[in-house]
This record gives sequence, structure tokens and C-alpha cells, in this order.
Amino acid sequence: MTELARPDSTENDVLAEVDWDKVSWDTVIQETGDQIVFDTVGDQFVGLYTGTRQAENEGEKFTILTFMGPGGKRYQTNAGWKLESGFLDADIKRGDIVRVTYVQDVDTGRPSPMKDFRVEVARRPE
Repeated sequence: MTELARPDSTENDVLAEVDWDKVSWDTVIQETGDQIVFDTVGDQFVGLYTGTRQAENEGEKFTILTFMGPGGKRYQTNAGWKLESGFLDADIKRGDIVRVTYVQDVDTGRPSPMKDFRVEVARRPE
């Protein structure tokens, strides 16, 4: 059962005037999704793109891409440069069905190679 936080005083109780049978709710913040990990070339994820959010860890800012999979399950992955720029450049919109494939490692001269991805958008028949 959902309980309402109530002040000690009933004076000016704005919640008392609400007809709760007529209230509808819009979700404005979703719960965190399961992490998608692309660790083997060929790994692939297919889902409904639901947007981005910004995060920060030890002063380093990064972008997280969020998705919905089968059964409404939520997923997310750290975008990195390749995915973030790809989603922006391709103008992928919330609600688009995407397929993300980890295709290769690219030597950048750094200790760890850059993961290279292919991103495809499903075109729904009209």
C-alpha cells in the first residue's frame, strides 16, 4: 500500500483537496538499467533507444545511453566517444529501434584499444 507523507498539522493540507481517483502519473526519472557490456568482438544488443543521461565519476564526466529491451526491461551502457558521436551524428531519436554491434578494436597508441561499433536503426514499414 502506498502511504502519503503527511505533515503534523492538518491546517492548509493541500493533499486533502486532491481527488486521488482522478490523479494520473507521468514518470520523469526511470530506474537504472542493467549494464550492457561489450567485451567480445561480435557482441550485439538490440533494443529501443530511450535517451542519454550524464554521469560523473571522480571528476570525469561521461554519457550513458539508455535502452528498453524485451518485456520492458531497462538497459544502459557507457557511450564512449564512438557511440556518443554516432548517436548524435545519425540523429537517433528516442523510440528508435537500434542494433549496436562491437565490430573491432582500434589501436590508438594508448594502453587500451578503442572499441569500434556499428549502429543500425530499424526502419519500420509505413
